[in-house]
Amino acid sequence: MDCDRLRLRDTFAGERRIAGGQRAMAVAHEIECGHAMVKYEDDSTRWHQPYHMTSITTTWLDYREVYPTHHVSGNLKVLHQLWSPQLRNARDILLWLPPSYQHSRRHYPVIYMQDAQNLFDPATSFGGQTWHVGETMTALGREGIEAIVVGIPHMGEQRIVEYNPFPSRHPGRGEQYVEFLLETLKPLVDRDFRTLPMPST
Repeated sequence: MDCDRLRLRDTFAGERRIAGGQRAMAVAHEIECGHAMVKYEDDSTRWHQPYHMTSITTTWLDYREVYPTHHVSGNLKVLHQLWSPQLRNARDILLWLPPSYQHSRRHYPVIYMQDAQNLFDPATSFGGQTWHVGETMTALGREGIEAIVVGIPHMGEQRIVEYNPFPSRHPGRGEQYVEFLLETLKPLVDRDFRTLPMPST
């Protein structure tokens, strides 16, 4: 596991109402990568971000320095092996910054895109053809439309499982995947970059 792991007991004093009013019992709570495994009164368990999230150290590297023989458009970063406590796996995360990011103090909207293998790099794209996300965002930037793009790679054979929101059909883990995006990935992106964290209206 690529993260620190520790155990806490009695994190919640007695019963606390969390996650839509459900009651969690004050039993042993395992903190792993900044999330708490909470045991409910019906003996089910679920990961939650605790009130005091432990610090997660992230290092966003320049994609061209990591893969000097690959050709990508724009300022692309990579975060190696971000651990998902919801899905119990790790994957690299890609993040594209608009051209004006380095020269301004603006905060930017964020676009989250799946299948990151296909977004920027022909060397990792299916059939060697990218979706030209970097080129398209650069062109939009010249028209005054700028955003940060976060690319989440699929996990190969687990792709359909993670994208499937129906757990009763071909064991889907869509709910856990969404929780990974909302509870693990988005907070890190909002912490490390100048984002507009609230939804656009």
